[in-house]
Amino acid sequence: MNQPRTPEQRLDRASNILIFLGILYTILNTIALFGHTGLTQRGYGLPGLGLSLGFAGLGYGVRYGYSWCLYSATGVFAFLSVYVFRLFVSVGTPGSLIRCVITIWTCVILCRALPAMRIVQQRQAFPLPMSRYGQFFLRRWTRKTPD
Repeated sequence: MNQPRTPEQRLDRASNILIFLGILYTILNTIALFGHTGLTQRGYGLPGLGLSLGFAGLGYGVRYGYSWCLYSATGVFAFLSVYVFRLFVSVGTPGSLIRCVITIWTCVILCRALPAMRIVQQRQAFPLPMSRYGQFFLRRWTRKTPD
C-alpha cells in the first residue's frame, strides 16, 4: 500500500521534475538550434531554450527553499497546460497529446507541493537532499578525477 509522502518528498519530487524537464527541453531546443528541421517545425528553438533553462533554474530554486520559485513554476505550468490543451484540441496529434499530459501532470504535482513548502520552510530543511540517482552519478563522476 502507498504511504503518504512527507512534505520534503513532495517538494523534492516537484524540484526533480522541474530540473528533469528543464534539462530535457534544453537538449531538444539545442538540437533544434543546430538545424534539426523536424524539431524546429514543432516549435523548438531559441525562445524555448530560455524557457527550458528557466525550468531548471526554478527547480533548483525550489530545492533551496525559495517559495517564489514554486509559485512561479506553478503559474507557468498552469498557463502551459491551458495552452497545450488548446493546441491538442485544435491539432490533435500524438505529440500534442504527450505535451498536454506532461504539462498537466507537472502542474498537478506542483500544486500538491504548494502546501508542503510552508511546512518545510518552518522546519528549515533546506536545501533538500539530492536524489539517490543524483548521488549515484555524482559519486561515479567524482571517482573519475585525474590524479
